[in-house]
Amino acid sequence: MKKLLSSFSAITLLTSLSFNAVACNIGEQSTHKYLSSLEDFDWSNGSTGYDLELKNLNNKAVLAESNTNINGEVINSQSNYVGSHFDFDQYNTNFKEGPSLIKQATTGAPINKIYAAGNFWSDFGVTSKARKYLRANSIWQWNDVSDIDYNYAKAIQPLLARSKTALKSVSSQDERLSFGDIRDHSRSNGSFQNTNNGTKNPFEKSVNNFQYRDYLFDWGQHGNISPPAADVIDAGHINGTPVFGLMFFSGYGGLTRAEMIDFLETNADGTYKLADTLIDMALDLGFDGWFYNDETNGGWPNGTVVPANYAYDLLKDFQAKKAKHQNPLAKNLKIIYYRDGGSLASINNTPNFTDYARMLDYVDILQNDFRVTPDMNKDYIASRNIDASKVHSLLETAAAYQYIGSYDWRQMVYGLDHTGEFEYDKNVYQSFSSFSGEGSGNFGSQAFQIANINGDLNEYDYRLKSWLFAQQVTNMYDNYMFTGLNGGLSESDTGSKSTSGINTRNMLYADPRIETPNSPLEPGSITYRDLFDYEVNAGLISKSYGIGSLIQEYTPITDEEIDGVANTPLIESSFSLGNGTKFLTRDKLGNVLQTVSDYPWTNRRLTSTLPTYTWDIKKTGENKVLPIDAKVNGFYDYYHPYQKGNSLAIGGKVLPDGSVTNAEFAPNSNYDWNIMGANISKSGYETSFVFSAFDETTGEVVEDVANSVQVLATYTNDGENKIAEVLGTPQKLAAGWYKIEVPISASTSKKLAKLGLRFNSKVNGNFKFNVGHFTFKKSSQTSNTELPEISNITSELSVIRSKNNVNVRLAWTSNAVDIDYYEIYYHYDNKYYRVNETSNTEVFVAELPIRGNKMQFGVIPVSKNGNQGEMKLINLDYSNYSNLIT
Repeated sequence: MKKLLSSFSAITLLTSLSFNAVACNIGEQSTHKYLSSLEDFDWSNGSTGYDLELKNLNNKAVLAESNTNINGEVINSQSNYVGSHFDFDQYNTNFKEGPSLIKQATTGAPINKIYAAGNFWSDFGVTSKARKYLRANSIWQWNDVSDIDYNYAKAIQPLLARSKTALKSVSSQDERLSFGDIRDHSRSNGSFQNTNNGTKNPFEKSVNNFQYRDYLFDWGQHGNISPPAADVIDAGHINGTPVFGLMFFSGYGGLTRAEMIDFLETNADGTYKLADTLIDMALDLGFDGWFYNDETNGGWPNGTVVPANYAYDLLKDFQAKKAKHQNPLAKNLKIIYYRDGGSLASINNTPNFTDYARMLDYVDILQNDFRVTPDMNKDYIASRNIDASKVHSLLETAAAYQYIGSYDWRQMVYGLDHTGEFEYDKNVYQSFSSFSGEGSGNFGSQAFQIANINGDLNEYDYRLKSWLFAQQVTNMYDNYMFTGLNGGLSESDTGSKSTSGINTRNMLYADPRIETPNSPLEPGSITYRDLFDYEVNAGLISKSYGIGSLIQEYTPITDEEIDGVANTPLIESSFSLGNGTKFLTRDKLGNVLQTVSDYPWTNRRLTSTLPTYTWDIKKTGENKVLPIDAKVNGFYDYYHPYQKGNSLAIGGKVLPDGSVTNAEFAPNSNYDWNIMGANISKSGYETSFVFSAFDETTGEVVEDVANSVQVLATYTNDGENKIAEVLGTPQKLAAGWYKIEVPISASTSKKLAKLGLRFNSKVNGNFKFNVGHFTFKKSSQTSNTELPEISNITSELSVIRSKNNVNVRLAWTSNAVDIDYYEIYYHYDNKYYRVNETSNTEVFVAELPIRGNKMQFGVIPVSKNGNQGEMKLINLDYSNYSNLIT
């Protein structure tokens, strides 16, 4: 995607391969001198760090002294490596660009993986002529056992089975279509990210509407070969969404044949070695295929950088090898292929781009270039009887974020009707993708800038809450991308052809669901007139359109046969987005085991299965979207989590500190909130919700509302008719939360299609309604009551910059099969401070202080049913390194 490259840092390697010089040892042979000269890494740096001060010792994140899990085994040990910088002579972590090299050298942080032809030793500061032009690493070392970053790059969560819901939300949802989203995943793109280990900022431009994404293409890292970040894979997989890595070859960025030399290597049988690597890497790291961005020759003639048939032959080899692979999961791997200028436009059924068209022989999806419409491709598709659903249009959303929530996506998927009877010809169609870039995260970035106008971002607490506000706005606009700006799908939705003259910041000022003090917008401005016209349109935006009007929702609550395999769903979710400023751990009775607050964190490995409908809230018996200014809207709530960092909430609006106000429900009215979609045709299931009704202004539980709650189960007998049933009685849990659990019995003639809650607003109507937990399982399934255990805690390395800047990696083993996550603590001044959390069995902790010459860490395992295991402790002894602790 050549016109986007100007915003990316092109990968450049030394290409001066002059090996004719006489080898001699003049200069530095070791990396030590260069690496030891580097300044300390600044974690508050906005581009490569967290853009927020790192505060690891937080008195609101201390393990309670009453916690009985502290009395565990203590291991006395030392780190395998201790030094003032990471030793690249001793440890291989494969390819590193400049910013990632510096970050790892001065901290020891595990960096997200990208691969290229390889570094030269000169990149690491070696100046010796005998060594500096030698390769330090290679793509063929991608799974080298000595690579201590590699296990951080592995996904943990297998791909959850899913199917389409038993009911469409709107009749326009077209089962022939699929949607792929090409997305960044972090505040700042680049090879320096370490999101695989989590970050200390609640804002990372995370996505949440996986149910509409057939594919998620991780565009966040930009190596020649970039597997998706493991945390992105885990978040997608627990929601059933396949996640793809990126093959990025761009002559427009200066790519040369010398840099492609490794990728051209062949096996003895003449097949490309890269084909084997692409398959094995996806299987080993746990992702689902590759997005191949082929601009290898740039503006030069085909064959300049790689042979003319390179892409075709590579993918031919890929498909042949995966079909014969000993791992049965290999057959599920997919390839999406893009070439600049690619289309299936033709003259007399001869394609204008023959090399591109013939890629259909070996790709799973053929991705067109920008502005290629179905009408341009229709003749060739018809003449060759091509499955139009595997051909994708492409919208450059990254160049027009204001399209989110109002753009009429039908322009991308249907032909125009030239009879004048209809606007679109649905017999002419193709699937579609969005090059989303920041996507909804752009709105979050704008929200942060609005906060900058209204307060002092240099003040830590204000900056932290402003980042949370940014993530809230990001969540909202990720929803609107799929449901339209009205926040809900409707049969009458229609979108705009363009939204020129409107910018994203003004959209936030105009949105009544977001509190934005000191708005500069005048009532008659173009943003109100041409987009947010709800005040003259019965509270709704007239041009509201989302991708969900075309793509039917997926659900993991299905017992449909998937790829010939019977599926029995077992879903347990706290609806965690894997971020927040609080973190709660509860047992299965709702008792709080641990609370930390003022604690910024993001780790998408801790994402839960998320709601299908965000947000389908209506008055009972009224099948219409509520006005956006009615103060009854859906949000993720970071101030009242039930478990982990957030819950779901129906409230009024989001405030600049990221909190959610009371909703203003109509008094004494019943409301239906559909939360989870389903496709269940068998009996013998049960489901439960944990919920609360709080008055945000008083902090009191609204008991009469809570006691009115029933489970709302919607069935269908034909895929169109809706049969609603309400059942169940709430039971009190701790701290104002309630649980309702009911049996579910479905059949082939009465399929379960939706699950949610019905409640009555009672007299007042001013409260916030939260849902914090959900389960769906067979009635015969029992919870595992065994306490999770870990053992063999070790430390791979410690990078000690000073007595106030010690960076440590830890690892352990676990025998538990239902681990949810691990809590990591550091013992300092007789307190156990929470310093990280992960579902991986390896963790990195940055910039800790040390007293004396010892450090103690503790790890507590937490199972999916809330059971906390015993904390295991490790004492690290640095007696031999007192010279570093200054």
